[in-house]
Amino acid sequence: MNVVNINIADDAWNACSRFDEWQSLLLPLLDCTVGKLYEKYVPLDVNLLLTNSEDIRELNRKFRNVDASTNVLSFPQYEPDIVPDILQTDDKIATPPNKNVLALGDIAMARGKIMEECGEYGLEFFDRCSHLFVHGVFHLLGLDHMNQEDECKMENLEIRVLGEFGIDNPYISKERSI
Repeated sequence: MNVVNINIADDAWNACSRFDEWQSLLLPLLDCTVGKLYEKYVPLDVNLLLTNSEDIRELNRKFRNVDASTNVLSFPQYEPDIVPDILQTDDKIATPPNKNVLALGDIAMARGKIMEECGEYGLEFFDRCSHLFVHGVFHLLGLDHMNQEDECKMENLEIRVLGEFGIDNPYISKERSI
């Protein structure tokens, strides 16, 4: 069984309307996202840090050498080319603290930056959060958007996952960016 470990580093997340409802959506989102790429896979563990714009800016500066706030960051545990083999192995994987669960990586999301985008593009906050979570999971699974072909593949997969949860296509307006 997959696991999403949520670490709330900014208490403002708790004050968001529908926060509990969205938290309960994260595991089904993870299951669906991984299921778009793999029919069978080992149970996964994803850490989700819910933080603020200042803290994510520091993470971005420290790990990507980019001195700017962003909406989401992904920190994969594995190199993209070995992810398929690791996810589909029959060998038992012991990854503390959850034995037999593969620690896939970490995702960080910044509430303030996401709120700004929602205001700018007229998006529902937790629809945007769901999109960014799915986007982050695809990065943990080794997908990227460094060229047009990969970007198209990733966007189409995100649209399909979100559609299964009744969330509109987040790419309707191409001036929006991840």
